Amino acid sequence: MNTQSTYRARRPNAPEELVSIQTKPCVMGAGASGGGGTLGSENDIVGGVIDVEILSARDLLAADGGWFGKKSSDPYWRVSVCGVDGGRTPTIKKELNPTWNWSARINATATTRMRKSPHVVFRVFDSDLMSADDPLGLASVPLESLVSGRTLETSLPLGNCKGCSKAQGSLQVKLHFAARKALCLH
Repeated sequence: MNTQSTYRARRPNAPEELVSIQTKPCVMGAGASGGGGTLGSENDIVGGVIDVEILSARDLLAADGGWFGKKSSDPYWRVSVCGVDGGRTPTIKKELNPTWNWSARINATATTRMRKSPHVVFRVFDSDLMSADDPLGLASVPLESLVSGRTLETSLPLGNCKGCSKAQGSLQVKLHFAARKALCLH
């Protein structure tokens, strides 16, 4: 199916002009799947921008204290997209029900890594000054659930991860994926 599109364009050292071009769907070549809106599929999605908001967490595991006071944790989150680090929240001291309202914008491209691990992954840690930070749990969202373009606001239950076999609680997040599609000129 061909479509006619008009764009504003500028050639080097020339005034801006309207340009009309013919476009048609383009299959992404090796590694393309059979459709369904996934990254790198026949639906032309070659990447995009993921807006991540970590709002709060509830009922986190207490990893610190207990000797002279109430048990608590000093939680922070790390977010990654397809195994690539996307940032970290600030640490909130002595809190099992923290609120961050932290946001990040993560650029994602359809690579082999993305097709092998198509998830937004959230890992929570307890910050420690005198030793390695303790993992408290993990949650993930498949990228496929974000391809619709709608904002997903949800509570994700925490699961066990390497170094944490007693994960508990949940993470409240808001996610939005703005897809970039391939444009083939024929």
